[in-house]
Amino acid sequence: MKAVERAWRGGRGEWRMHAVSAVSAAVAFLCLAFALLVVVNLSRLEQHWASIGKLTAFVVERTTESDAMQISRALKATPGVSSVRYVSSEVAKSEMLEHSATPLLESLPSSAFPAAIEIELDEGIGAERAKEIASRLGQHPGIESVETYAQWTQRVSRFAEAANVLAGFLSLIVFLAVVTMVSSSTKLLLERRRHEVEVLRIVGATSEYVRRPFMVEGAMQGGLGAACAVAVTGALFMLFRAEFDEQVTVLLGMSPRFLPWFLSLGLVAVGAGLGSLASFLSLRRSFEA
Repeated sequence: MKAVERAWRGGRGEWRMHAVSAVSAAVAFLCLAFALLVVVNLSRLEQHWASIGKLTAFVVERTTESDAMQISRALKATPGVSSVRYVSSEVAKSEMLEHSATPLLESLPSSAFPAAIEIELDEGIGAERAKEIASRLGQHPGIESVETYAQWTQRVSRFAEAANVLAGFLSLIVFLAVVTMVSSSTKLLLERRRHEVEVLRIVGATSEYVRRPFMVEGAMQGGLGAACAVAVTGALFMLFRAEFDEQVTVLLGMSPRFLPWFLSLGLVAVGAGLGSLASFLSLRRSFEA
């Protein structure tokens, strides 16, 4: 009889214990899945902002539209600049309301939305050249400040590095927790089937033959727990996107994404592997004792 069939036959009466172990593993993997979701989106945000060849120059409030257009024409003639667009306060308010129309934004006057000049740079212009253009533009009396996205990219990069380190530590904690839970469950299952195991050993069954169905059950506990964690994380992520996707897209310039398919499957595979390993280690100690 195959190990899977023996595991199914032996585990049908112990489904409550399997369910408790799988739920415990799911809670542990849920924390890890959320951490990985944050890491993935921080990495995407870092790459997105690093690739933006764009400058935003905020115009001083007293600067007239004709003066701002004159600055725009000078920028168009600047080497490395591909396009320039002047956005007045009225246009800025209208575009903001298109993305997020709320009573609070609608009640604000147009002057609350600063006029700006959006500058698109040539592809591959380089960070130093972009910094030079931003520095010269910032010295103009009609420009209040220039946003280069470089500082924000550096901040996101630091956050991403910290998130990677925290995710690594969390992974170790989750792995240890899953191994401990599945190992304890395997010990209880072994005690309940002690007589069956003793009969198998008497008739000459090898340790490997006896161990296999327990390892299959451990793999099912860990894999099912990880799969449930991925499913719950996906459901919560979809609810979040349905409620806040527009606001996040306006704020960050990109829409959040869920875990890649290979990472989701990887979590399930890791859960099954940890469950099988935990059962193997638990049974080895029991047989040696």
